[in-house]
Amino acid sequence: MTKKHLNPDSQTDLGDTEKVELEDTDSVGIPTEGDLSQSKMKFIWEGDFSSYQLKAADLRPITRHYKQKNHIQIVINGEHSFGQELISKKLAAMDEQIKGLNNDSLKYALYIQKHWLQPGYLGDQFCISNMFGSDFSKVYKELKQLLAPYLTNDGEIKKGLSTQELLDLNEIVKAKFAALFDAKITRYIAFLDESKSDVCLDKQEVIDEIKKIQSGLKPGQLAGYVYTNNRRVGESHFEVVIISPETIIKPVHWGNQGRERGLYSEDLPGMFDTKIDSFVQTTSAIPLPQAGHEECGTLGIMYLNELLKDNSKQLRENTMLFSFYDKNNSLAHFFFPSPQVLRFSQSSAYNSVIKAMLEDAPDVEVIHGNKKYRVKTLRGILEESIEAAKKCGNSELAARNQKILDDLPSFRKHWLQSYDLCEQKRSLMEDRHNLYLAYTTQRMRRKADEQDECADLQADFELENLQSLSESPPEQEIVTEATNTAKEEIKQSSSKDEQGFTPQQLTIIIEAMQKAVTSMGTSHFVSGRDDKEKLLVHFKSAFENATNGQERHEALRNFVTTASTPRQGLLNFFPAAYGKTNSAIAFYEHIKNQDPSLVEVLKTMDGKKGIKVLPQSNSSEETAATIPADQARGIMQHFKRAIQAERSSELKTGNDSVDSQNLCDTGLKI
Repeated sequence: MTKKHLNPDSQTDLGDTEKVELEDTDSVGIPTEGDLSQSKMKFIWEGDFSSYQLKAADLRPITRHYKQKNHIQIVINGEHSFGQELISKKLAAMDEQIKGLNNDSLKYALYIQKHWLQPGYLGDQFCISNMFGSDFSKVYKELKQLLAPYLTNDGEIKKGLSTQELLDLNEIVKAKFAALFDAKITRYIAFLDESKSDVCLDKQEVIDEIKKIQSGLKPGQLAGYVYTNNRRVGESHFEVVIISPETIIKPVHWGNQGRERGLYSEDLPGMFDTKIDSFVQTTSAIPLPQAGHEECGTLGIMYLNELLKDNSKQLRENTMLFSFYDKNNSLAHFFFPSPQVLRFSQSSAYNSVIKAMLEDAPDVEVIHGNKKYRVKTLRGILEESIEAAKKCGNSELAARNQKILDDLPSFRKHWLQSYDLCEQKRSLMEDRHNLYLAYTTQRMRRKADEQDECADLQADFELENLQSLSESPPEQEIVTEATNTAKEEIKQSSSKDEQGFTPQQLTIIIEAMQKAVTSMGTSHFVSGRDDKEKLLVHFKSAFENATNGQERHEALRNFVTTASTPRQGLLNFFPAAYGKTNSAIAFYEHIKNQDPSLVEVLKTMDGKKGIKVLPQSNSSEETAATIPADQARGIMQHFKRAIQAERSSELKTGNDSVDSQNLCDTGLKI
């Protein structure tokens, strides 16, 4: 199996990679591993790790999905009434321009006003320039002589020409160059018509819109905001911020994107950001969460979703905001991210540096591969900031940061516990670079394609509906990503409860989980056994106590993350095969000889709860009985191929995800 590999910490151009469309994984021919979903395993199995760059047009359906799923508010630039008014004015101006270009008495003069350049300058494809590359270069000298009365000493078209002067100018050009200008004007009108759909806000207009939104927020309300660099349809560099009445947070730092392409602290004074440059000393590049050049939109959306969902729980409990005095004694503002968002990072070096900032020392050294980073910790930053604030007479800031410093040990413990769980998820998609974000970009593409998007700019944006930190999310039925997947993979029966499982299925799965936990005591897999057992117990409890289908499915996926022994490896088959066959019997008919003790736990399942699977025959006729069995065999066959590929180092898997040797030793017979 051939794969493409990227350097996770590279800040150089990775080049263009082919975009691939992932189909829904409702076919059987996909390997499964641990708790990786079928779509993730398909992504790894196919070996094409190219990222999909979100277009601005993709953002509307994607943000609508997360609004409905997690009760969060995400605003794309131009959606607020302020931005809509600006865009409407721009579109009206374009219509007026097109109208003028269709006026035979003025069209040549108006085109020249818009596109004439001084000698030595070259613009876009429509420019009138003497430089090679302009369609007017060969006639520029003659044109300049004819237009001399209308030019300044610097060779520019004079401002404020009267209507009569424009009419005269039009006749001069028409007499000799009508054919050349007509062809160019026709192309330009077509360009304007085509460009209307992509008209959006420039950077300054975005800054103004952010301030408008902020001024309309009530205490405790939050809104995510996406800046698309003046694109409403096409691709560009996207950035995100979180807006509250008091603060603006830029949760992702993308490095220097140029003056007009990025949002910086000088653009929005008082903005908290995750820029770590002043805290890290290295001879290498400062690591960033995005190592590629196509993932900015997905990375930003996932940060917003993670930090705002669950009534902004992560933002409130797992992040840190504080102001401090930098080395120039200027007030700066820092945002320390939640551990959950780091699983989308493409750079393990970045994650290591962020984690190191929680060490209980003023500074630490991080060694990642052959790179070294001297990192100033949160403790070191806060201690220095307190002293600097006192010297500057800012007793309020000193007291505030002292409180944060006092609470740091508790924050550290809680943050690191969450980080370990998230890192395990991330490591399951580790190759020579991390695939989690690349996979997520393709998932975003599918999500955008699934939605029926209206081309109209108008969007419902009501500030009074923004979530409040002090209020619980409204009760309503949501179509979640987890349940969407379940609809494809599991044939729902009328006896299933609101969690998507029948009572009998719940009992069987919980008993199987307990059997897997018990098997840890006799596991041949030694490394990390205690930690794995704790995680199994934790996720089993989460499954039992889940209050909705999303939580229950997530707990089931998390539980099988830790699968390592032969018995747990067989349990890995259970969710996929059960979902495909609608009957546990269809699955266990094929594994009962491999692990009788586990089958004993599940033998309570009878024909009433699923399709009765008949003994395998040589008949090629597909029946209701043989199809599920064939599906179960197909799943097992592909899983076995995945194991064989892993053993051949074609599919790299972390040592803590699957004990491949033990799984192979089970001797699955297909």
